[in-house]
Amino acid sequence: MKDKIKIFSMNVLFFVSLIILFVLIKEQIVNYVTFLRDATPKLAELQTALSQNVTTNIAEAQTTINSITSQASNFMLYQYLLIPLVLFIIWVLFQGNIFFILSKSKNLKNYILKFALITIPFCLVTIILFKFLLFNWIFLIILFFMLYYLLILYLNLDKPLKIALKKPLNIKPKQFLFYILWAFLGLISLFASFLVILSILGTLNFIFLLLTTLIFLIFIFLLTLTEIKLSKTILTK
Repeated sequence: MKDKIKIFSMNVLFFVSLIILFVLIKEQIVNYVTFLRDATPKLAELQTALSQNVTTNIAEAQTTINSITSQASNFMLYQYLLIPLVLFIIWVLFQGNIFFILSKSKNLKNYILKFALITIPFCLVTIILFKFLLFNWIFLIILFFMLYYLLILYLNLDKPLKIALKKPLNIKPKQFLFYILWAFLGLISLFASFLVILSILGTLNFIFLLLTTLIFLIFIFLLTLTEIKLSKTILTK
């Protein structure tokens, strides 16, 4: 029972952290789009001036171009470095502790270190796939099976590396069905937590906040039970 409470709490904190991060990302995107919208007329004026060989506004145009370049660089840094880094920290911090409990490992520090090292290459692959595929069906299908492989790997980190890497290749129908249920509940929990954040920010009314919070906690509880059951099916010999 104690482990269930810990896993449930970690799941709640994990999803809340993701939504807070999403709100911050949204704010940055809105600011960047607003900046580009305000800079567009100035760029149009520059294009017209250059086509007419007018040089009176060159200094102002150069300032605008430098400002856009700086903003674009900051946005790229935010998108491809800071966001993945924060996501990685959130994942390792909360999911690392969850899978430590599920895997029944003994040494938390050693397990978290292995958890982080195993996660890094998967994060890099995900970033590369996102860069070239964005959110299309191919990306989602690849991500779905990568996460399945990673999940089983997490539960076998105490085993020798060669054995642990081969474990996910032995796909069993029962554990795969539990994984599908786990992924579905995870998506529903993410959506429910997003509604909770909207309610807190004042977009939705107080009654809706109570309702969405209750739904969120119910799905997190179901997700926790599914994780525990899935881990048992994977670890059962």
